[in-house]
Amino acid sequence: MRSTSVYMAVTTDQYELPIAIADTGPELAALLGISPDAVWQREYQTRVGINRNPGKYRGYKIIRVDLETDKDEQRQDTQDIRFGLCPRHRSRR
Repeated sequence: MRSTSVYMAVTTDQYELPIAIADTGPELAALLGISPDAVWQREYQTRVGINRNPGKYRGYKIIRVDLETDKDEQRQDTQDIRFGLCPRHRSRR
């Protein structure tokens, strides 16, 4: 299954509201005025849990969200139809 990634700067509170969204790390870096290496480093630290309080000083943390593409869903529907399963009844597998 292929996925595309979106980089987001979100607030550090419990709601994690988006501040900036970009398709790549360098694009997000340009929006935030930081280097691309800082984007990848902060995203990694947030994901792995190295930094216990991400965004404490800047007011945001950086996350990466993986999104499925429509082609994957269409491919799955085609496979289901080929095996005799209706796309609406996938849960019956």
